[in-house]
Amino acid sequence: MSEHGLTSFHEANTLSEENWDRWKPNPRLEAFRNLIRDDQDAAFDLLRRVGPSQPAATRLALLSQINAGGSFNGNYPRQVPLLKYFLNDRSAKIRDAAREKLANMNGLETEAEHAAELAKHIKVAGGTVTYKIAPKLHTQPFWVNWCCTTFDALAEALGLRPQELARQSDLEGLGSLFMLLVTTTCDVELRSIVASRMLDTARPEELPIALFGGVERPLWERGLRALFKSNYWNSVQEFLGPERGTLNALQMRELACFDSLKASVKMEIETGELPVNTSYDPLRAVALSVDKAAAQEALEEAQSLGMKIDHPRLTMLKFNLAL
Repeated sequence: MSEHGLTSFHEANTLSEENWDRWKPNPRLEAFRNLIRDDQDAAFDLLRRVGPSQPAATRLALLSQINAGGSFNGNYPRQVPLLKYFLNDRSAKIRDAAREKLANMNGLETEAEHAAELAKHIKVAGGTVTYKIAPKLHTQPFWVNWCCTTFDALAEALGLRPQELARQSDLEGLGSLFMLLVTTTCDVELRSIVASRMLDTARPEELPIALFGGVERPLWERGLRALFKSNYWNSVQEFLGPERGTLNALQMRELACFDSLKASVKMEIETGELPVNTSYDPLRAVALSVDKAAAQEALEEAQSLGMKIDHPRLTMLKFNLAL
């Protein structure tokens, strides 16, 4: 509707040079921030094309959108070229603002520099990579450094090959921020190494789904089967991705959500109380994961327990059967 001029442009639209003037100021700034997040090269190109013709107040507002968002107060190394672009702005106020942002990075402007900072606190000994001093329980030390580096950069800073870091890392000791580096690497081999290790030791709830993108099918299937027993029922649908709706009846009966289906239906019939969170309903979780034959079995199971066929909780199962 917005593309046809019926409504204003908003965050769902993509900012471009052609539609720049069709935005109101605040939504345009939000769209610019989204573009930086999703395609920084496109954002930089747009800035160079449109920025010089904008008033100083607009250019300053655009500069203010170049930040790490909710991750931390500051900037990512990848944003440094954008900040340095503003050092040549014709407005002294804007140049000063860009210098301030760069100064707040404390000289850590590259992924390698952040990795080197982390390496000061990490030891490689006895075939294990872990913190020199274990952090206090539930703390996330060096947050900004972890957010601003990569797996390969950290491996190099530690004097290791990436494959060695994947095999030797203390996954529990280094914690979720190290896992962030693993899940965001494009190197499938590295993620496969860590995924195999976690499948041998971790609880299903601890398995990051992003580990398994692009891995070989047997490893992917191991990950899927592990998640069958996860208490986060909806993680199975997320893991399946384009293959959701393909689990057969035998696989359905391995799902933790199917284990809870009977008790959930009985409890509602006895107490009249619906699940607290309708998105976390075993009937819904099953329906979004299984094939038609399994969905039919689940529907019949619920009915055999006394649930009426027109009950709203059966809607997603019936939707599955209608596809």
